Amino acid sequence: MNKIITLLTVLILGSSGYTQDSVKIKRFEIGTNVTYLISNLFGYANYLQSAYELTYKYHFNKLSLRGGIGAEYGQDISNSINSDIDRTYSIIGTRLGFEIPKPINDKFKFYYGLDFSYQNTKNDYTTIYEIGSHYSITNSTTVELGVAAISGIQWNITNRIGLQTEFGIGAYASESVGAYEYMYPGAVEPEFYDTRGRARNVYLTVPGTVRFVILL
Repeated sequence: MNKIITLLTVLILGSSGYTQDSVKIKRFEIGTNVTYLISNLFGYANYLQSAYELTYKYHFNKLSLRGGIGAEYGQDISNSINSDIDRTYSIIGTRLGFEIPKPINDKFKFYYGLDFSYQNTKNDYTTIYEIGSHYSITNSTTVELGVAAISGIQWNITNRIGLQTEFGIGAYASESVGAYEYMYPGAVEPEFYDTRGRARNVYLTVPGTVRFVILL
């Protein structure tokens, strides 16, 4: 409750300090993903945050260059009647692009543009089967390249801080390589396999990520 009151106080005080100076272009903009924070404040603790935690924009008069970078690491352990699964993963992503701003008024701005992205994902699975004393180990690395058309809305709370959300439609191609080790029940030594796969997909993202931005 105290977190919510603090957040509302910052927004109200910031909004009251909004001046006509806000119409001037602020060249630099840095931002961070606050969706996870907001979802926890309102009780949605299981929200999965985006890998793009830090963003940067440089604004020209009619065009803005944009970029994002982020990383995520985690571990999942699940137990069932027949097996125990231990998974560790890491995600590193970056994107570069541009956007064209279309101001609605002093406080709100619509924008659209294009992003080019790169993401590297690593997964390690270890599965222990309760029956037969056998196991499997899987290691995989997936590299993904993508391009997306994006659009969004930014609310300038003051002439220095704001909130924004966006959605997009894009396409990506990925390639995965990995190794698979399996110990069959009753076997003396495990067997090893190499895996490789490719995928292409088209995706649509709806507004769901909220960023807190600072204009410099």
